[in-house]
Amino acid sequence: MCVFISGDGELYTSGCNDNWQLGRRTPGSTSSARPTHVTALESYNVVAAGCGATHTLALTDQGAVLGWGGNEYGQTGSGSEGADQHQPRHIKGLADQRVVAAGENHSAALTADGRLYTWGRGKHGQLGQGDWANRHRPVLVTSLRGIRAKQVSAGSRHSLVLTTTSQVFAFGNNDFGQVRRTAEDGRWPYDRTL
Repeated sequence: MCVFISGDGELYTSGCNDNWQLGRRTPGSTSSARPTHVTALESYNVVAAGCGATHTLALTDQGAVLGWGGNEYGQTGSGSEGADQHQPRHIKGLADQRVVAAGENHSAALTADGRLYTWGRGKHGQLGQGDWANRHRPVLVTSLRGIRAKQVSAGSRHSLVLTTTSQVFAFGNNDFGQVRRTAEDGRWPYDRTL
């Protein structure tokens, strides 16, 4: 799946739509090779977006985050897990966001003041919450309290956070050395200064 943002803040999607991740109002789950406008977002000015394996996130110029698509682990932030979210919906508990990231089955957002929120699948510690539980709504990553983040990236089963002091914190799966941790469980953010 791919997401595109036009110069005037319109979101376009293409690719697989098995879990309604394209955000189309048409019935069924028709995949598309051609980028198509997500009309459910036409009243918003979209400034950033992310796509996971089966879900999509959009960030508006007002700092709101919307999620839709596959929701097996709560990755759309709807407050539950299971049923796919067919249309973009506001994610409650988030305001004044500046960055969004979508991993395979997890999501992350940064506030304007550098606080990190995560939700979705937590099996590999990729949420940075200190456990392996799923979260159905955004939860503040308290292990980074007092640290101001400026960028977040969500991989397949891991997350990376870049701070304003050029530190990188990584958490989650390390099968291929992607979080370069020394601890065996990898559930806590591992600090690596650049």
